[in-house]
This record gives sequence, structure tokens and C-alpha cells, in this order.
Amino acid sequence: MKIGLGTVQFGIDYGISNHNGKTPLDEVEKILDVAMRNGISVIDTAALYGTSEEVLGKTLPECHRFKIVTKTPRFTSSAITSDDVRRLEDSFFQSLHKMKCAAIYGLLFHNADDLLSENGHILFNKMTDLKQKGLVEKIGVSVYTALQIDEILGKFQIDIIQLPINVFDQHLLVSGHLSKLKKRGVEIHVRSAFLQGLLLMSSETLPPFFDSVREHLKDYQRTIHQHGLTLVRAALGFLINIPDIDFIICGVNNHTQLKEICREAVPVESIDFSRFALSDGEILNPSNWRL
Repeated sequence: MKIGLGTVQFGIDYGISNHNGKTPLDEVEKILDVAMRNGISVIDTAALYGTSEEVLGKTLPECHRFKIVTKTPRFTSSAITSDDVRRLEDSFFQSLHKMKCAAIYGLLFHNADDLLSENGHILFNKMTDLKQKGLVEKIGVSVYTALQIDEILGKFQIDIIQLPINVFDQHLLVSGHLSKLKKRGVEIHVRSAFLQGLLLMSSETLPPFFDSVREHLKDYQRTIHQHGLTLVRAALGFLINIPDIDFIICGVNNHTQLKEICREAVPVESIDFSRFALSDGEILNPSNWRL
């Protein structure tokens, strides 16, 4: 199963189309049950996702086989210090404690610029130390841009990268960075499959910030429906068609949504998705949205 489970909704209110807030504990248990039954192997969380790690610690079955990936805290200093290294280590052990795990599959830099800061290599050295001690199997980074990928590959040997790709945001696919990463043996986790739900929303209900892409979204959705597809199947099918992607991280608010995602996660080869790619960074990066 190429789908991975995102858990940001377990810890905070998240997503432009999420009107239900944080996912309750009993619903999280149902989501994890659906994940296990459908062969989902990767769970993605982060120290910065509110109470997400604590929720996983309370709801993960005792003998689960999930590969858990979490992330570092955010470092605000322009130059990394020994205090930051201690903070990374403390945060990692807190994550293990919260999730009741002796070791995990992956640890990523939540903010790629932390790794690229002055003395960022001492943070990477600490991650490598945790890996050598068998506390984490793979280490890596979450990125937004091609420039970040180029700079990181020039300085560090990473095992995993998490990056955004979806029907509207194809820049790392077109630039050849997916192929470049795969040739370096990097495991690729894709986030933002639905662009925080934007791809699934009616164009009529979009906030004014999205006026510049309202007609584009309408055209995209009309095309999908003309091919007899659901919007979920189209968004996932586009990504499943890309062989270099190892896992597609999808966050959900309830188990019904995850069932739908598992059912709809099949290749879609009947549509030329390239014509729906956008280049407006204000739209493609949700951290730039002014809502």
C-alpha cells in the first residue's frame, strides 16, 4: 500500500476543509484499525503537531507494525548551537516517550532551513548518532523547494525526504528532482496530495484569497467528472502513477475518509494532468495562504 497515514488532525485543528476540529480519541482508534486492515505501513507525525504524538501513544495497539516517522522541533536561531543539539535530542526522546516506542522508523528535520543554517551539520551529526544507536532507522528532512533539495544533497546523505506534490503543484516532478533523489537512494514521502483539501472543495465555497484559481479549479473538477472519476481518485491516481514516489501521506478526520482513500488509491492514466499544474507559490504553499 502506497498510502501513509498523516496524523496532524489528531493533534490540532488542521485543513481548510476541516470543519470538525481535532479528531476524537475513539475516532483515531477506528482510523488506525482501518489503516491496519488496508495494509498501511507508514504513520507520519511531528513534535509540532499539538498532541498528535500523545494521541498515538494512547491509541496505537501494543503489537502494531507501523513504521512511525516524526520530526524535530523548530529551531529559531540563525546559527545552531550545542543547546539546539540538546533540544533536538530531548525532543526526540520525548517523542519516543509520548508514543510509547523504544525506537521508530524515521526522524525528519521539520524545517529544512534548520539543517541548512550555520552549524546545521551538528544537528545532523546528532541524528546520525541516534541512527547508529538503533533508535531510528532512517533520517531525513521535510522540504518545500528544489533549492533546498539541491543544497541538502550537496552536504548530507539523507535516507528519507518529505515533499509536496499534487495535481496543481508539479514543480519538483517537472524539475527532475524526484528522479535525482531516487538515483541517490532516497525514500520519497509525498505530502499535500489534496492541497489541504483545496482540490476537493467546490470552487463556489472558496474564500476570496483563491479568486485567481477559482476558474482553474472548476475546469479541473469538470474534467475529472467528465472522465467518470471522483476527485479523490484523480488526486491519488495522479501520484500513484509516479513510480519514484514511495509513500503518499494522507491526513484524515475520520475512518470513513480513510476507507475512501484506500478504495480510491488506484492509478489514473486516462488524463493529462500536466495541464493543471500551477506556478503561483502563494497558492501552492499553504503557509502563504491569507484566509
